[in-house]
Amino acid sequence: MIPIDGHGIKGRTLMFGHLKAALEPLDFHLNGGYTYTWGSFDRALFSNIEETYYLRIPLEVMDGALDEAQARVRLGQPFIQNHVVETAEAHAPMHPLFDAAGLSALWNQFQSPVDVDGPIADEDRWTQEARRILEKVRVRLDEV
Repeated sequence: MIPIDGHGIKGRTLMFGHLKAALEPLDFHLNGGYTYTWGSFDRALFSNIEETYYLRIPLEVMDGALDEAQARVRLGQPFIQNHVVETAEAHAPMHPLFDAAGLSALWNQFQSPVDVDGPIADEDRWTQEARRILEKVRVRLDEV
């Protein structure tokens, strides 16, 4: 995990509906592992058949429930996280209709990551990319 400067984001409080409207055009999506009191908006920075790097903006519900547009939420420290998955090549014989990537996609589609905080190669590159995206997030949040 790589924490990213959250200036202008961390600690900000706003309505969940406004946050969702601001982040979805920037390819952020509510992480499926949310509860009614906390969650995160994630954006994939990089993905291949073995791992996905996410830029994650955590949030905490201050009032209401997370699935309500009027819920008041507070944003946490953004960070980059790598989810490593088990690939199918070691588990499935080759099929003439699928290549290794196709089998991995079928195998990985619904599985939990093997490692939810794997190593991140080329940290400088992904940190710079995350900062560039977070600047766009700050601009969008200033508009709501």
